[in-house]
Amino acid sequence: MIIDNTDMPLYAAIQKFLTANGFIGSWSDFAAQVQRSRTYFSTLQRTNSNPSGEVWNAMKNFLSELAVDCRNETLERWLLHYIRQIEMETGK
Repeated sequence: MIIDNTDMPLYAAIQKFLTANGFIGSWSDFAAQVQRSRTYFSTLQRTNSNPSGEVWNAMKNFLSELAVDCRNETLERWLLHYIRQIEMETGK
């Protein structure tokens, strides 16, 4: 199941995609992958903020690791799409 949602912040769309496709189980898993507390993303949502540069970088690294190990060509393309989206977001 692939989900792309442009009506939400990029970090939330990435989390939804990862959860829907079985890469992670929850927001808590996502927060752990970027080495943040379980409440990190809920705080971002509540304050209408974006992740720090460090978190974007950790997300990009996590997605890159998943893409290397991904055996599904379509999912791999989506992972690479989100990596490019993060690069556009951060200018890197």
